[in-house]
Amino acid sequence: MARHVSVAVPVPFLPPLTYRIPDDMPEPPAGSRVAVPLGRRVVTGCVIGDADLGGNGASPETAIRDVAACLDREALLPAPVLELVLWVAEYYACGPGETIAAALPPQALSAAARRGPRFKTERVATATPLGRDAARSSRPALGRRQREALAALGEADGGLGVPALARRGVGAATLASLERRGLITLAARRVERGSGAGSAVGAPGSGGSGAGGAIPLEATPDQRRAGRWPRPRNTGRRCCTG
Repeated sequence: MARHVSVAVPVPFLPPLTYRIPDDMPEPPAGSRVAVPLGRRVVTGCVIGDADLGGNGASPETAIRDVAACLDREALLPAPVLELVLWVAEYYACGPGETIAAALPPQALSAAARRGPRFKTERVATATPLGRDAARSSRPALGRRQREALAALGEADGGLGVPALARRGVGAATLASLERRGLITLAARRVERGSGAGSAVGAPGSGGSGAGGAIPLEATPDQRRAGRWPRPRNTGRRCCTG
């Protein structure tokens, strides 16, 4: 049976849209972000719940488009917050995408959010215990570049990226020779783009943020201040609307 979700996109006055979940895609939870086609472009929207196809009169197989990608494994908006922003949209007669965008951190629904975390894959060299012993030896049977490489790797617990070693004059041939002798290991790991440090931040699948994971988002200064704002105790007064 086809699965469908209702998605709010950040377009003024646009009601929630219905999208089909492809068979090979896990069902995105309410409050999570998804990439969806809208006209000739792809936008980031927020799932607000399952779609009701009872009265729309459209043929799901021909008129409803597929979700392009799930951007979060878990809900980015907690259920009480999602309920609140949907109530605000209804009360003020605006699109739910507008109120959801106001509740999310900046750029959460931008094109940058669909590109995933800023990581790239880089080969990282790490000294083995044998290599650390050779670096400390007073008479190692190694060339100058090999000794320099082991000395640098001996001081780097997490290893050093091959580009960082190349900037020190240690080339691929030197690293390959050390690897053959069991003095270092070479492995592909993820490093943050633009860090320039050449240090690894985790291997794929190690539990860090990946392309399919949630994107780290930071609160704005106003949101941080609101989180620290002293809240008065409930004095028994109630505020009713409507």
